[in-house]
Amino acid sequence: MLNVRNKKTGTTGTASEFNLHAASEIIVYFDDDCSTEFIRDYEVQLSSGEWKDMREAFRNRDIIPDDLNMHFREPQNDEERKRGWCD
Repeated sequence: MLNVRNKKTGTTGTASEFNLHAASEIIVYFDDDCSTEFIRDYEVQLSSGEWKDMREAFRNRDIIPDDLNMHFREPQNDEERKRGWCD
């Protein structure tokens, strides 16, 4: 799970799954709830500690989807980053 933060409210949660019924949304888990949220509204914290706009992180392949487009995570190696998806 990756740490995510709403750009407008600063609310933090974790996420690693796409909403399978709406491609532009992710499922965000909070302490006591979960919600589907638009990717454009969130930043993701990379393993380096840097917060990055989630759309930019996908564009730069700092986070990548799995081969079924159900989950996402940081690439584990250069091969995954270059390919743009993980097994």
